Amino acid sequence: MRTAVLLVAVLLGAAGAFAQASPEAMQRKEAGNQFLKQRQYEEARDQYLAAVQLQPGYADAHYNLGVIYFFRLQDYPRALVHFVEYTRLRPDAEDLHQVRSLSIQALERVEAADRDAYAAAVEDGTAAALKAYLADHPGSAFGDDAQGRIQALGPR
Repeated sequence: MRTAVLLVAVLLGAAGAFAQASPEAMQRKEAGNQFLKQRQYEEARDQYLAAVQLQPGYADAHYNLGVIYFFRLQDYPRALVHFVEYTRLRPDAEDLHQVRSLSIQALERVEAADRDAYAAAVEDGTAAALKAYLADHPGSAFGDDAQGRIQALGPR
């Protein structure tokens, strides 16, 4: 419970003190904060996304999205995108060290999921499993190896 209260305080404390957001974007972010207080995480996410759509450079909305995706929705690729955008928009933010740490953790989780998915495709041992892996993980570090395995299996 203390963690949830701390999370809400951190999110609500990330006010638009730097670049002023449009009134509509600020309303969406505030609506997201209200949903967050009610533990309605998907609704909060949707409001933060709307704020970013209205104003792509709204750093606080990107931060809140990163936190929601990381801590509540466990969508680490999306968390990473929003944390990186926050750090790009706020290179002098006081919480930059913390956000970079969360970015590294998100990246590690993305890499672990990719590694596990590739291991499962290799264990399956079929070209279909490897092709499905490649389709689901474009640009993967294992892409070349997967292609080599598919060629080695030959047409079947």
